Amino acid sequence: MKKTIQLLLILFALSNTISAQDFQGKALYKSIRNMEKMNFHMEGGDPVMEQRMKDMLKKQMEKEFELAFDKQSSVYKKQDALESSAQQPGGGMVVMFMESGEDGILYKNTQEKRFASTRDVFGKEFLVKDELKPIEWKLGKETKQIGNYTCYNATYERQQTTTVFISDDSEEDDAPKETIENITVTVWYTPDIPVAHGPAMLWGLPGLIMEVQDGNLKTICTQVILNPTDKIAINEPDGGKVVNEEKYEKIMREKMDEMEKINKGGRKKGEAHTIEINIEG
Repeated sequence: MKKTIQLLLILFALSNTISAQDFQGKALYKSIRNMEKMNFHMEGGDPVMEQRMKDMLKKQMEKEFELAFDKQSSVYKKQDALESSAQQPGGGMVVMFMESGEDGILYKNTQEKRFASTRDVFGKEFLVKDELKPIEWKLGKETKQIGNYTCYNATYERQQTTTVFISDDSEEDDAPKETIENITVTVWYTPDIPVAHGPAMLWGLPGLIMEVQDGNLKTICTQVILNPTDKIAINEPDGGKVVNEEKYEKIMREKMDEMEKINKGGRKKGEAHTIEINIEG
């Protein structure tokens, strides 16, 4: 009898292991940034042109992403879409809004606490590999329904550095201006899907993250597919120069400074100007 019980326990444990290995899913997300709450102002610009720029940025920042996951790893990437230029005919203006790494492929392994992310710096490919930074979550007791899933709230605090580059036709110094602010990030996760994954660099909760409010940026899950018939490939990306996060940030800043100097030096009086906003954090 004892042997029978041991055998049953072993079979039960093996069954759970196989089930965990086979468990897969896919979550689709949509993100949008609230431009009304965003601190945006053009010095010397007229209200009509300022509103046009806000509308262009809003359209650029409505994006869709896919998160493919199993019990321990995930791949997060932006969905292909027709990109529209931010330059309007006769507008004499180009607007670029960049958020680090969002156009690449992000692989996270929550069991090994590491990530790999493909990123492009002005045409040069990098593969950023580093440890997943732990997030100091504060679990709440509030619940709400998102689709068919009961979700719970959680929050954490982070710092955001906003760097604004303004290049125009004036003689004033157009050096980049930085501001630092504290952001409370609020998420909703569901224990109904017991994986520690989420969009972007979010992870570490006892359930899939379904919704995120991060400053002016809101990301919400629009669809979940569990254990699809066709097996999902969750592969760590390769290719590009391998660097860690600190080295990558240094390269980015150096390139941004270089491009700003080139833009400033090559611009003649009366030519179109560029406003470039880069948000990190």
